[in-house]
Amino acid sequence: MKTIECEGGNINIGQQLYSKFVESGYDEPKVMSEVIIQSSSSGSDLFWLTQVMHARMLEHHVIDEQLNLDLLEKEMDLELSSTNASFVRDVIFGVWSIKD
Repeated sequence: MKTIECEGGNINIGQQLYSKFVESGYDEPKVMSEVIIQSSSSGSDLFWLTQVMHARMLEHHVIDEQLNLDLLEKEMDLELSSTNASFVRDVIFGVWSIKD
């Protein structure tokens, strides 16, 4: 989250979409959401995301060079495999409307 904030992004935009539509003059915006659930059997893409964001996190000093990605991957795999649970990975929001 801190990396996105450092880049000027808004991690809460999904929660704000409805009010932004209303403020823009759209009548009765329709809202939908989808939850991505992962589990120990489905695996997780959080390490992949860490790899993708690694350079950006370094650039914004969210992490430092001492982060051992190989060790992190092993620890994340161990944590996931040692639990028999599911977790909410992400929530996707969508808002639409017709402006007269």
